[in-house]
Amino acid sequence: MHRVDEYFKKLKSKGFKLTPQRVRILKAIGLAEGHLDVWEIYQSVNREYPPIGLATVYRTLDLLKKLGVVNGLGFGEGHQHYEISPEHHHHLVCLKCGSIEEFDEQVVAKLEAVDKLEKELSGKLGFKIIDHQLEFYGYCSKCRKIQTDPKDFKEQGGL
Repeated sequence: MHRVDEYFKKLKSKGFKLTPQRVRILKAIGLAEGHLDVWEIYQSVNREYPPIGLATVYRTLDLLKKLGVVNGLGFGEGHQHYEISPEHHHHLVCLKCGSIEEFDEQVVAKLEAVDKLEKELSGKLGFKIIDHQLEFYGYCSKCRKIQTDPKDFKEQGGL
């Protein structure tokens, strides 16, 4: 929770009020075990603060993204999932059950290819990269264990 408190200070230092809605939305995301979508954030906050509206959640998330307080992540589902801006990390996304597993830069650093590619793109194209997201899509070990018909996976890209 202390990380959420850091973001409260960041909002205040940039001249934004700590409204009850902002506080509750940040807490909902910060206390979540996983990556919540807008509807899940809304439901979580609404249980404790019924006056909140869905439009307020969207506006607040937009502001928090612009300030770098939260990240919005796509995961190929057509809508965003949110997390408090953490240390840089990447995601493994299961196409069967939708689970999302995080892995950090140390795993990727062993490959060194991502950092090299980032530098090459910056140099050759003159594009200043400030961040990147890396997501791998496939099937988690749990789904692979319970899968009885291999064709289900083949239709979605194979085992």
